Amino acid sequence: MRNSAGRFSFGTSVRKRSRNVRTSSSATSQGASFCGREAIILSLRGADWAKMPEGKREEIVEMGFRYWRARGFPYYRLDADAMRKEFLFLLRYDTSKAFVGSEVRGSSTGLALANHFHPQMWRVPMPGVRSPVERFFDDEVLRKVIRKGLRFSPERYALNASNLRRILQTYSRTARVANFRVTAAKALYARYSGEGEHVLDFSAGYGGRLLACLTLPRVYSGIEPCRAQVKGLRRMLTQLLRLVVIPGRAFIEHACAEDFMPTLASGSYSLVFSSPPYFNNECYSAERTQSYLKFPTYERWIEGFLKPVLVEAQRILAPGGHCILNIANVKGFNIADCAYEIGRRHFVHVKTYKLWLSQRPYLRTSGWQMHRLEPIFVFRKLCLRRSKRRIVTRTKKAVPPKGSL
Repeated sequence: MRNSAGRFSFGTSVRKRSRNVRTSSSATSQGASFCGREAIILSLRGADWAKMPEGKREEIVEMGFRYWRARGFPYYRLDADAMRKEFLFLLRYDTSKAFVGSEVRGSSTGLALANHFHPQMWRVPMPGVRSPVERFFDDEVLRKVIRKGLRFSPERYALNASNLRRILQTYSRTARVANFRVTAAKALYARYSGEGEHVLDFSAGYGGRLLACLTLPRVYSGIEPCRAQVKGLRRMLTQLLRLVVIPGRAFIEHACAEDFMPTLASGSYSLVFSSPPYFNNECYSAERTQSYLKFPTYERWIEGFLKPVLVEAQRILAPGGHCILNIANVKGFNIADCAYEIGRRHFVHVKTYKLWLSQRPYLRTSGWQMHRLEPIFVFRKLCLRRSKRRIVTRTKKAVPPKGSL
């Protein structure tokens, strides 16, 4: 460049270049430091941490805290290969394994894929507890969570994303909404619907049932009032269509079920399978389309949401079709009992399964205590058969006269 005297001046550019070199080398060293810290944190097992001296253990806790504070909340993050692999696992899943007597014991296969598209599920507020995201951004709690992960996970990589999520969601007075187990949903679809049949999910939620249905030759229709959930469901559909060959087809409708279901044709579905919201126990969003906001008291919610969708389910089902509901009683509200009674008025009750849900796995090692159970009600629409009226004429049996042989 030229100075005011018309001569070329290199001083400024040299100074700038030297500053850039120093900045670049500083960034490189910071990046190397972060990568080194990441390698230590993510490969450490709880048993190895327990063998360290007290001072070193606290140093590891602080290192883990700084690493996760810099990286952010450990949402599910799957690349294209991981998505493809997870979907292929689901395709090969043997649905007969899910049924053990009257219990449905689906594995966790597919949950990471479904949850990947719904990071908002970790922030959903629930009465009387904090969400995992709230806990994560509390510095004191995060340090306690890291320490607990190291203490209670001797054989695991104690501070990787999977284990940190596990500890966060089971921390004291912390809860998150759960996705429906994909393998359990696939088993129920396979048992209660046939190839090419149409199925309806009036509370599509976080996509566990959608993903399960895509692994079978079915036509899935999902209704969901929450904008974030609809966006996640459609993103999952788009991504999977690019990555794999999908046996099923799906359509997602952004609407309220109690308003949209009356527009559907009678007898057009073979199966209605859903898990309705538990009134205001899980507030998925603050949109006015949410049923707990449209019907703010429990009695109004039953009359305005739950009862209408079950009545409509009976209408849109073909004769002999099934309605499957996963719903539970919650503190203060006997929602499952009410749903069962409404269902019995409009359907024939076929069976009640017990759905396994994992619970605090890092505190228990084996047995039924690892799981809590929720009911799955299976109802069937009566199949009315017209038959010709049979007229049977009865004749009196001839009685021989007295004295005859």
